[in-house]
Amino acid sequence: MLNPHAAADGAPHIRRVQRIMVCDDDIAVRFALKRLFSMELGADVVEAENGLAALKALRSHVPDLLVLDLHMPFVDGVETLSAVRNTPSLSHLAVIVLTGECGADIVRRVIDLGVTDYLAKPLSKTGTRERLKRIITSLKVDTRITGRPQRGDGDAPVLMAGAKLLVADPSEDFRYFMRTTFGTRFRIIEAATGVDALDVALQAKPNAIMLGRDLPHFAADQLAQKLRALKVRPDLVLIAVGAKQELEQVRATGLYDACIQRSFVPEVFTREFDALGPASVPLAELLGKCPSLRAQMVSAAEQVFGMMLKMDIEPRDRVVVPFTPPFIVARISIEVTQSLMANIDLVADISSAEAFAVAMFGIPEAAEGMAELSNIVAGRVKHALVSDGVQAVLGLPDVRVVDSGGPDARTPDSLGVRFGVAGADHELEIRLIVSPAPAAPVDAAGATLPIGENL
Repeated sequence: MLNPHAAADGAPHIRRVQRIMVCDDDIAVRFALKRLFSMELGADVVEAENGLAALKALRSHVPDLLVLDLHMPFVDGVETLSAVRNTPSLSHLAVIVLTGECGADIVRRVIDLGVTDYLAKPLSKTGTRERLKRIITSLKVDTRITGRPQRGDGDAPVLMAGAKLLVADPSEDFRYFMRTTFGTRFRIIEAATGVDALDVALQAKPNAIMLGRDLPHFAADQLAQKLRALKVRPDLVLIAVGAKQELEQVRATGLYDACIQRSFVPEVFTREFDALGPASVPLAELLGKCPSLRAQMVSAAEQVFGMMLKMDIEPRDRVVVPFTPPFIVARISIEVTQSLMANIDLVADISSAEAFAVAMFGIPEAAEGMAELSNIVAGRVKHALVSDGVQAVLGLPDVRVVDSGGPDARTPDSLGVRFGVAGADHELEIRLIVSPAPAAPVDAAGATLPIGENL
C-alpha cells in the first residue's frame, strides 16, 4: 500500500495528503487513479472531466494534490495550470501532470508554471503505482496554509560555510585529510575515540558530526543513538563514513542524515560531500534564502527528460562517464539580489549534447539543443527563487565549445548535480555557480553610476 503516514513529521500542523482531485477527460484513467488513491491511500478523491470542470470545482474544494492531464477539450491542462498558479489561494497547490508525448514549448511552459511531478501515459499498473508511491510519500501538507503541500525532508542536509564539524575517527591520516581538504570550508574539530567525541560534542555543540565506523570505547551507532537522545542541538547533522559494503547496513539504521564512502582522494570525497553544503559564503547565502534549489534542479531535469522523451534520468553522485574534450557548456546568468550573482551551467560532451538535441528538439545542432535545455532548467530555478521571495532575472544563454581541459572538478562556489540516462552512456551536469555581484562603479565625486556605464 501507499504509506499514508510517510508525509507526517510529528508536528501538529503537518498531515498526510488526504484530498486529491483527478482531472482527465478519459473516464478509464480517472477510474483507475481514483481506485488507486482511495483503496491504497484512503484519500478523498474528486473527479473532473476537463480543465473547466476542475476550475469550477476548485472554487469550493481545495485539494492537497491535483492530478492534471495536459491534453483535454475546452480548457487544456496548461491553461488550467496557469489559472491555478494565478489564483492566490491555489498558487502553491501540488500538481502532478499526466503526459503523453510533449513538445519543447509545452514542457517549458509547464515547468515555468511549476509542477510537483509527472506521470507518463499510457499508465501501467505497476509502474504508475510505484511512481505515485514515491511522489505521495514525499509530500506533506502544512495545515496552517490551506492547500499547500510541500516537499518532505528527504533531501540531504545543508551545512553552511563556516559550520562547526566534528570529525570522530581513530585514523590520524583521515583526520589530517579532513583538516587539509575542508579546513577552509568548515571549522574542524577532532576526536579519536567515542568517549572523546561525546565529550567534545557536549562542550562544543558542533553543527555536524562525522563518525568513523571503528571508533573505540563507543561504537559509532551507539554514539549516534546517544547524541540523538541527548539532543546536543536540534539541527545536528550526523554523517557516517565507511566502506561501501558497510554503508548499506548503516543506512538501514535510520540514525544518520548522510552516509559517505571513505576516500582519501579529495575530488572524490568532495563530490560526495557536495550535497551537504556549499563551500562559499555567497552560495550559502543563496541556499539560505532558497533551500530547495538543489532539489529544484534535480526535479527540473527529471521532468524535462521524462515529459519530452519518457526517459529515466538517474541523479549520479559520482562521475560514470567523464566529460572529455570537446564538450559544450551552456550558461545562463541570473541576477539574484543586489549583492549576489548566479549562473546556471549545463555541461555535456559533444556526443551526449547531440543525442539530446535530436531526441528532444528534433535539431542536429548540439549547441542549439543545449541552449534550449538550459532555458528550460534555468526557468525552473528562477521559479524556485521567486517562490521563496528572491528576485531573479534571467539572462540569455551563452553556449561555448571547450576543446581542452576537463570540467569534472567543480569550483568551491558551485553546487552540481550530474545525471545519466538509464541504459545509455549519456551524461549531463547542471551547476549553480554563485558569486558576489560586481560593485557599482563610482565617478570622481563618489556618486554611483549604472552598471555598464563607462567612467
